Amino acid sequence: DDKAVTGYRIYRNGTLIATSTTTTYSDTTIEPLTTYSYTVMAVDAAGNASPQSTAATVTTLAGSGGTSGTNP
Repeated sequence: DDKAVTGYRIYRNGTLIATSTTTTYSDTTIEPLTTYSYTVMAVDAAGNASPQSTAATVTTLAGSGGTSGTNP
């Protein structure tokens, strides 16, 4: 359709954890030395959603208190 993307749904390990209206998101609820898998789904003004993106897998460092990234 001709509707622009208005937001993003952020999933961690398959569970919706947040929404964002920008292409960046900072996850501040992570644990140190833990592996997470993130995917993103774009949503347009009509409520149509894209398929989830390919997963990005990250492992946090010791003492990690949050991470940020750009939506794929």
